[in-house]
Amino acid sequence: MQIDHSNLDEPGEAVRAEVLEEVDQPVNQDSLRKATGQGFSWLSFCLVIGKCLHFLSQLILGKILLDEDFGIFAIASSIAMFLRVFNDGGVAQVLVQRGESQFSRLSGPAFWIAMSFGLAAGLVLAGIAPLAAYIYDEQKLLPMILLFAITMPLSTPSTIFKAKLRMDLRFQTVAWISIVWFMIRYLGVVLFALLGFGVMSFVIPLPIVALFELFATYAATRIKPWRRKLKFREWNEIIGSSFWVMGTAFFRGLTRNGDYMVLGLLVSKAVLGQYFFGYQIAVQFALLMATNIQYVLYPVMSRLATDPARQAKAIVRTIRLMILVAAPFSMIVAATIKTIELLVWQEKWALAVPLMQIFAVAAPIRLLPEIVHTVITSRGQFRKSALLVLTEGLLLMLSAWLAVELFGINLTQIALFVASTQVAFSILLTLVILRGYGIRLREVLGAFLPTWIASAAVAAVTIVISRWYFTGVPLFAQLLLEIGLFSLLFCVLARSLFANQLDELASVVPRPLEGLVRRVFFLKRTSMAQN
Repeated sequence: MQIDHSNLDEPGEAVRAEVLEEVDQPVNQDSLRKATGQGFSWLSFCLVIGKCLHFLSQLILGKILLDEDFGIFAIASSIAMFLRVFNDGGVAQVLVQRGESQFSRLSGPAFWIAMSFGLAAGLVLAGIAPLAAYIYDEQKLLPMILLFAITMPLSTPSTIFKAKLRMDLRFQTVAWISIVWFMIRYLGVVLFALLGFGVMSFVIPLPIVALFELFATYAATRIKPWRRKLKFREWNEIIGSSFWVMGTAFFRGLTRNGDYMVLGLLVSKAVLGQYFFGYQIAVQFALLMATNIQYVLYPVMSRLATDPARQAKAIVRTIRLMILVAAPFSMIVAATIKTIELLVWQEKWALAVPLMQIFAVAAPIRLLPEIVHTVITSRGQFRKSALLVLTEGLLLMLSAWLAVELFGINLTQIALFVASTQVAFSILLTLVILRGYGIRLREVLGAFLPTWIASAAVAAVTIVISRWYFTGVPLFAQLLLEIGLFSLLFCVLARSLFANQLDELASVVPRPLEGLVRRVFFLKRTSMAQN
């Protein structure tokens, strides 16, 4: 439903060299380092824009639409997610993993495989739309799912074009296309909601953004894979790998939507709407970052796959920097969401506030499996990745069912049970898999646990102090005080405990931001950073 992107950035001479010097490509290494670093910087900017637009649209939609509308959309998007993963047959990932040297040979058959799957998925989804409306006893699902179905074949060709952009490390181009995509998608939803289209506002912009992405990515690449021969003899080679890529994408739908589907059968649409709305608010930054990991980290890790020792170092560094960025962004949501809810929605979504806090705390840990699966697939182990994602998705669905069985429709207890299951699985998966890559338990835990715990502690202290001293203050002033207090406490604690990680972060953010990061955290410019 969205193009999202993440970043590592031009690793600053220790980090930059460490991540990129091992790349065995015929491209000049300085040029490669510069291109990759600039790409990460642009995608960081894109990530912030997308997060802000999504958050603002949620604020507005939360006032305009009903909780039942969010529940209906949760069901429709969950159903569509499982078939949308087939819209390119998984060939885009295979093309990126095989690399530039095989793109000319495989792009033609890959395109036609993708189109075949895209058309088939759209037809199947259109066919099950009436059944879904009957099962969930909601006729509004029918036109919503049909729009999802129309979008599938429209969005298929752009996946091949984006694969080419990723292989060429043209992340700046991808970022600009994504920024416009975000604007059309989220502003379109708000516009249609204001015009009175209700729950249909969520899906009407989808064909529009699909067409935009199609023409934009074609203009950026100018490749014409449909003119190449079908080469049926190559289909088995591509589908053999793409089958498990599709499996991974399909099962990932379970990890992101399985709880909605289960809850949709067990609780009212109003309760599901509260759950869906709260979850989307709490984890939007982590969700954007998770997809971005695939966009940037995957092609880089694919190039490092032949050097396990250096890939292992890059994995640990990625975890460390991702959590250092994601944890405070997620925790500040937990610290301020109650005030935001009162200020913006006047207790309309009050029942979902504890749920938002719980999922916001858990969100950074949910990034760990994304990094793990990126590493696994970078070595061509698509089957292993698919089975692990399936396990995670089934566990999520089971946890949602058990939560309702144990706690009824208590949103807070459901969220606590589901989030605890996700966190436990994410940590266990990361520790077990990365051990096989020669990364010690202490290294993995040290990469994410201290920052996560420290950020959560700052959020807890902010909530307590706000309840003690900020009660009675006008809500907007209270929100500013909470943001200021969290930021101050985190900066002081991070500077005391994570100076080295902050210095590393400063070396990988975009150049204009490096000075700001160093000033905020009182970091000296190291000789390494000066080079």
